[in-house]
Amino acid sequence: MTHSDTVPTPSTEGIRVTVCYALPSQTWSVNMRVAKGSTISEAIVQSKFLESFKEFELAALNVGVFGKFAPLSHPLINGDRIEIYRQLTFDPKQSRRRRALHRQKLRNIKKKVPINDVTI
Repeated sequence: MTHSDTVPTPSTEGIRVTVCYALPSQTWSVNMRVAKGSTISEAIVQSKFLESFKEFELAALNVGVFGKFAPLSHPLINGDRIEIYRQLTFDPKQSRRRRALHRQKLRNIKKKVPINDVTI
């Protein structure tokens, strides 16, 4: 399911931006115009994201523009895609360690080396 709207502004002046948030089962996206010099936080408020997802607070959001982290005070330019990021459900470093340990165990099995079952 995809939610995509265009939020009208009183004036056709300004810059076009997209605010998006991806869930595992759906994508929320709003194309809109904001005033020149607007920041990420102003665009998020104007998009009504916080009304659609009441569990979030503006100050606690992790956001970026085109996949690069940016502060809420970041000024926008025409065509920017503001991405609101979900919290990680796992630690990527820990997962890499587990995968490396698993690969090492597989190599040891092939070489018939005793397996050390100490996991991280």
